[in-house]
Amino acid sequence: MAAEISRIARRATESFHVDQLVVDLKEQGIVEDALRDLKITVPTLPERNEALGLTRFELDGLDQAMANLPARADLKARMVKAGGATYAGVAITPLDELLFHLREKFAEKHFGWYPAMAKNRMCESIKAAPYHGGSFGHPKKAAAFRLPPQTPQRDRRIRIGVFDTRLFPHPGLDGRYESALDVLIEQERGTRLSSFAGHCLLVCSIAAERAPDAEFVIKPVLDERTLLTTVWEVAKAMVEALKDDLDMFVLALGGTSADGQEPLVLQRACERTVGVVKVAALGNHGDQPSSSPFKPPAATPMWPAASSTVIAVGADDESGREAFFSPTLDQAVWADVMARGTDRRGLFLPGEVQLVTVDDARGRMVDLPEIEDFGEGYATWEGSSFATADVAGFIAGEAASRGATVAEVANELLTSPQLAFSQQDIRVVRR
Repeated sequence: MAAEISRIARRATESFHVDQLVVDLKEQGIVEDALRDLKITVPTLPERNEALGLTRFELDGLDQAMANLPARADLKARMVKAGGATYAGVAITPLDELLFHLREKFAEKHFGWYPAMAKNRMCESIKAAPYHGGSFGHPKKAAAFRLPPQTPQRDRRIRIGVFDTRLFPHPGLDGRYESALDVLIEQERGTRLSSFAGHCLLVCSIAAERAPDAEFVIKPVLDERTLLTTVWEVAKAMVEALKDDLDMFVLALGGTSADGQEPLVLQRACERTVGVVKVAALGNHGDQPSSSPFKPPAATPMWPAASSTVIAVGADDESGREAFFSPTLDQAVWADVMARGTDRRGLFLPGEVQLVTVDDARGRMVDLPEIEDFGEGYATWEGSSFATADVAGFIAGEAASRGATVAEVANELLTSPQLAFSQQDIRVVRR
């Protein structure tokens, strides 16, 4: 799921492919006509997704077309005026110009109407900027432990889709996940895995502590070398997962948009998977000091967590207050639930592991000098990813023990705060 970094614009408030456009299938033809008029070509066959009702274009000739646009300077001035803070302090790309131009022209002719069009934005699971997603800092070695045993099941197990990296097959998780070979990380003899490669495993094991009888279905959308993906890949995986009979999606990843609005592609995926409970990470972009120019303001919504169709989970510390890296509840007013996200213990990569970070400007993984030996594969880590896993596991575990559906328990969690969820280190904060 590696992203072509050289073709990505990276800003504090969003990252996106500079030469891709996503359009509603119904409106594909009229957008193609408009592109043709601008002498912008689509050199490869557009990628259609019927389940999403969207198509993705690769654009050729975009830069030259915008350079040849009459009164380009006036267009940029109108963009800045209309966009307010959206374009403040950033270089406006030809794709920004194209979208504004097309929307403006269609709206002039059709009383404000224009086709559904959007960028193909990036999603990250953090440390690919610690503030853009789910995990914070570096994992630390922990003492060995065992997950609660599974009980014999005659009935169907609750099935949890985990949208993350591929899974390292730790023996402690045996029998708890679907074992398709293409979702598993194979370690070659004599090599070291990067710490990012243990993200999905830790997420699954934290959820399994709460829901020992759940079955995890791994949906590898993140590249474990960079923890990067696109909203297009995430959305496709979400709608394709409908055939897997899942009760819940765990999305320990996220991305932002410059205008603060829900990205079209993720919005469509959430709408078309409405029967599945979705739990997503609030983000780690709190007001901690940072020298990175790519840190979004703490009040920036993280998607899909901020969606009205998703349960947004933030990270608390051991005292039950927002963790230092978490947005506050006044900043992230779309938060639904808080759970402990500091020093979360879970299964991890065994043996020597290369600790890594990410060069934010280039979106590339960088090896650190440290190599950590995790023994048989147990670690603690911090971040809203792991709070999200905890809440997902709690909901699934409660559903299994009560003989209820995941949707019923999720609804009860969010609408009945008088119940003793606080005894489970979970705070319901939905307003």
